[in-house]
Amino acid sequence: MDLSLTEHVEDRREPRPRQDSGSDPRVPLRLLVVEDDAQDRALLMTLTRPRAGEWQRSNLTFAGTLAEAQQLLTTQTFDVALVDLALPDSFGLETLERLLSSNRDVPILVLTGDDSTELAERALARGAQDYLPKGRLDRATLDRALRYAIQRQRVVTELETVSSQLRTANSRLAKIALIDPLTSLLNRRGLQQALTRELHWSERDATTLSALLVDIDDFRDLNAGFGHAVGDVVLQEVARQLREGVRPEDYVGRIGGDQFLVLFTPESEAEGRSIAEQLRFAMQGSHITSGGKSVQVTASIALIQIPEELSSIDSLLGYCNRILGSAKAGGKNRIAENAESAATQSGSAVSAALESMRTGRGLRVARQPIVRLSDGGIVGFEFLARSEVEPFHMPGAFFGLAQENELLTLIDQRFFELSADASTQLDAGSWAHLNVFPSTLIDVPTISLVETLVSRGHATRTCVEISEQQIIGDPDYLQGPVSELRNAGVRIGIDDVGFGRSSLESLVQLEPDVIKIDRRCVLGLVGSSDKQRSLVRLLAVASTLGAEVVAEGIESREDLFALQDLGVRYGQGYLWGRPM
Repeated sequence: MDLSLTEHVEDRREPRPRQDSGSDPRVPLRLLVVEDDAQDRALLMTLTRPRAGEWQRSNLTFAGTLAEAQQLLTTQTFDVALVDLALPDSFGLETLERLLSSNRDVPILVLTGDDSTELAERALARGAQDYLPKGRLDRATLDRALRYAIQRQRVVTELETVSSQLRTANSRLAKIALIDPLTSLLNRRGLQQALTRELHWSERDATTLSALLVDIDDFRDLNAGFGHAVGDVVLQEVARQLREGVRPEDYVGRIGGDQFLVLFTPESEAEGRSIAEQLRFAMQGSHITSGGKSVQVTASIALIQIPEELSSIDSLLGYCNRILGSAKAGGKNRIAENAESAATQSGSAVSAALESMRTGRGLRVARQPIVRLSDGGIVGFEFLARSEVEPFHMPGAFFGLAQENELLTLIDQRFFELSADASTQLDAGSWAHLNVFPSTLIDVPTISLVETLVSRGHATRTCVEISEQQIIGDPDYLQGPVSELRNAGVRIGIDDVGFGRSSLESLVQLEPDVIKIDRRCVLGLVGSSDKQRSLVRLLAVASTLGAEVVAEGIESREDLFALQDLGVRYGQGYLWGRPM
């Protein structure tokens, strides 16, 4: 989510802590004397020397050049610096400014000649605390100047601390004012800022800004049947799916109630429809079960290209809600667009995609390497479903369309066969990981899947992955097919473990040979103690079951090193390349 919608800047710099010698007369002051004249040095030593019976009042450190003084200011701690602005390697205000740049926490008292009043006053304007004419300098004057300089610096430091805290608080308040507290998405105000800015950039760059208004179907009935607490969980789950279903640069916000708004800039109308379809399919995969009751969560979506005149959130929502009405009237769980031609194209795209699925045209598999984390050596490949049919390129889109049209088992079996064909190209020592839906294991005789693998001569080097997110209810119904596959020498993997509907029951009953850790548990692992604790628990379960662990979604070397430290041996992700 983009939170850079406010011009407030959080300043995390804090003043360097100093011991306050000036608050206790028994603690000697640490004085830096920047002076190259031997007589002036001797004068200062005399004025700071304790009389009989007095405490040691000052510890003096001398520097004869600007370079030496800068080095001391950056490596040692001082209460006050007494500085002659005329040094062998610098003169005048340059001396002061360069010392201040080395350490602004040390107050500077300028030592001047009797005829240097003008220069001294200019030094005060540039940041010096006070100036002391050498010719009129005595013990009382020096003591008073040192005491006042330390007190003033203490006040300045306290003010800087308070100001920093105030800036931080104001920045946080500004962010809170833009965020919906339940979902952590942008609120109406945050969306308005995003809309104003994106419309300006869209006009400047000659691009098209689009919007998706997402409305959860029958949310009022869901609240009434399950309670508001369950309703809040549904809203948070929908928010998560929307965030994960769009790009990082897109804006996602909650308008209020059960409506969400997405602002994005697709490269084409087809891409806009594809994103809308993917979001709709993702949401209809959510099931809420409570008190013995279960309901499928769906959403109706309005997709528009935003015209310039819709520059306010209120006008945009009014326009989108009129379009949304046609999706609701058409049976809900639909997408409505703001142009008849676009709707016609969308309908044609669906028909073409369904025909391709039935005939097998436009379907292909990609593969992604599975590597040893210790050295990056490839141990196998996972084969992934892809489509060439617009706008249903990604798996969530075309599998969702297939499910809606009762083609899921047909398409899944076809991809299983394509993956088996592709696996014959692997080296003899490489493992092939093939995906299959739980519903396919029930609908298709297991012997048919086994024969597909045996005929390709690769059964004993195959791992069949079952997505845990697709296992609904008690997984006992999968034990028969899983046992038959295992008897044929096929390894069993449980995919997407550790997020969403993850169930310990699935892992215990199916006793997988491989556990694939969901990418959402891996991304940002190094910066999340919660993810690390969760992963440690999953690794303990895997160890108990004797299952090998593969971490998915590894994109950074930092997360790679964190996984290695936790004892994970295998992984896959964009760090080693995208699926090809």
